[in-house]
Amino acid sequence: MVKLVFGLALLFFILWKIGQEPVLDQLNELQLTKNGAWFIALVVFLMTLNWWLEILKWKILMKSTQELSWKQASLSVLAGISTGLVTPNRIGNFIGRSIYAKQEVKTKAVLLTFHANLAQFCATILFGIVGLLWLGIDRLELAPELYLPLVLGLAFVGLWIYFKPILLNFYPLNKLYSNAIKDGIKNVNESPFSLKLLVLFLSLLRYAVFLTQYVLLLLAFGADLSLLSLMASIALVFLFSTLFPSILFGKLFVREASALFVLSEMGVDATVILITAFLLWLINLALPALSGVGILMGKK
Repeated sequence: MVKLVFGLALLFFILWKIGQEPVLDQLNELQLTKNGAWFIALVVFLMTLNWWLEILKWKILMKSTQELSWKQASLSVLAGISTGLVTPNRIGNFIGRSIYAKQEVKTKAVLLTFHANLAQFCATILFGIVGLLWLGIDRLELAPELYLPLVLGLAFVGLWIYFKPILLNFYPLNKLYSNAIKDGIKNVNESPFSLKLLVLFLSLLRYAVFLTQYVLLLLAFGADLSLLSLMASIALVFLFSTLFPSILFGKLFVREASALFVLSEMGVDATVILITAFLLWLINLALPALSGVGILMGKK
């Protein structure tokens, strides 16, 4: 019964999100460029590559804890998309990720999920720094003496904790941890450096994939910017939407607001900005999330 309610709630949420888009009625007024349809088809194809990289990351991370088949890893990631979509900042993806974990390693699987998320966070911050440096902070009227040190500091702290998660096991914070959590942190910390480096590399590749998807969607609707400027702008969009936490489901509207802030300053039409942000959400999250609902409802 709980799974049925969750499935219906997620479906309602996706339909509500679609209905809330203020520019959907203007979609017919937009014109695709000559190769626009091919670009959109490529974006859909890249969605499979995007999540294949995440499945590979999950399979690698879980290997020392519990060997997962490709099918189990794939279904776990899809289920995680569903549970993440209806939680603030998608933090609930650990619920779906752990469906194939044995009971005795559930806590370790949860901590490995957060470790995978941290790798993707670090990738976003690193690309965001490149975007800031490429465009120039002053162009977007930001305070360079405040913003760049903040982002560099986040990158340093994120990478430090990513490679040495045992740093989180300090007094008095560890008084809040159960023994299972302490063991889980130790398990992640003892993963080989080469494995952590590989997972971070896969996160950077995955970031490059969805950055490419965003570029293709903007080009499909005629965004008139150089390729490098588009890439740098989108890196800032992802950076801002990551840094600004959302109390709403799945970072609802945060990415759209970030895209408007950055891309409108670069001269991209507001309707194009909102439509591309929505299509990226629909292709990369909503469609896989619907698949994940079926997996969760079918899992005992």
